[in-house]
Amino acid sequence: MISSIVFNLVNVVKINLLILLLKSKKKKIIFFYHPKKDLTLIHNYYIEHIFKDYPGKYHIFYGHDTEFKIGKNYFYIKQGYLKFILWVDIFISNNICNNFPTNSKKIYIHHNLYDDPWVSRIKEREMCQRLLKYDFILVGTNESMIRVNEMFLRYNFNSKPIIKEVGYAKLDFLLDHLKNNNKKKDSILIAPTLINNFLELTIIDKIEKIIDNLLIETNFLIILRPHPADRKNSKYVYLKEKYKENIRFSFDVSENYFDTYSRSKLMITDMSGTAYTFAFLVLSPVIFLSIDEKKIDENEYTNYNFYLNRNKIGKVIFDGKEILNTIESIFKDYTLYEKNIFKLRGNMKYLNKTKSEIQNFIENLS
Repeated sequence: MISSIVFNLVNVVKINLLILLLKSKKKKIIFFYHPKKDLTLIHNYYIEHIFKDYPGKYHIFYGHDTEFKIGKNYFYIKQGYLKFILWVDIFISNNICNNFPTNSKKIYIHHNLYDDPWVSRIKEREMCQRLLKYDFILVGTNESMIRVNEMFLRYNFNSKPIIKEVGYAKLDFLLDHLKNNNKKKDSILIAPTLINNFLELTIIDKIEKIIDNLLIETNFLIILRPHPADRKNSKYVYLKEKYKENIRFSFDVSENYFDTYSRSKLMITDMSGTAYTFAFLVLSPVIFLSIDEKKIDENEYTNYNFYLNRNKIGKVIFDGKEILNTIESIFKDYTLYEKNIFKLRGNMKYLNKTKSEIQNFIENLS
């Protein structure tokens, strides 16, 4: 405990001295912080790409709360110590923070592409109250911008952050790397949403039966990719252990899902936002196993484009027993789904332009 306090305070002093030196050289300071240990490495590679080759008048610091070294300009610092960091011009995170450097402009870059709900309705007001501490929220699509504005309006706050569409940096980064990819699509990917965010809608208790059927009835490799925050959940640990000897099963904990997505011919999910990232990246369709469509209607999700467009990028089913027939049906019309996904992806205003759009936003902010 004492050693941790000392270590954090030493890093605070070190960061402040570096900032003071940079300020003497007329530099503007951008501080990007990763507040969640388990999610740091699934974001850092494309976040670094956003700020690569940035104008010389800026200096970028990266803060994190993991137990290992990440790279140059990264500093280990627990979130509670951020308030002791001085002279930061712009603070940015893509998971929600509760503490910030003093007097900085605060930007939240949302880490989902489409307009899927961020949390369940019962948790939404609390999340919005946390987001009110930010000055700006940057989202990937116009659809998302509309939903986020609606989300704040539901609770009649006196003010809210400015919401701006800038594109989706992760998709741009991965699309650029996809140009030289020649992987064979030999896998079916199962990728559910975070269990505790939507307990009434998760397919976690259906997955074992789905895997059993796919291993018996198909020749595909089966990849199970839990949400990174669920990797240690006992239900996933059980599934990992059960199938670990099966050469056609893979439990994917890779930080960058590029290889997994590029080799997958189909995704099975419940309501994970990654469904659209997957479809837009590799033009592969998605099966949505809906546990409770009535609950989706009760929560007023049915007018979200995430739900309206499910049948454009794949198929919605309501019983796990339908999966095998649905796979067969989708594969018959595979080319049509590819065309539909390509067309829907083309509606993104800043596709392949996110890096420059964020830079222009920061330039105007400065």
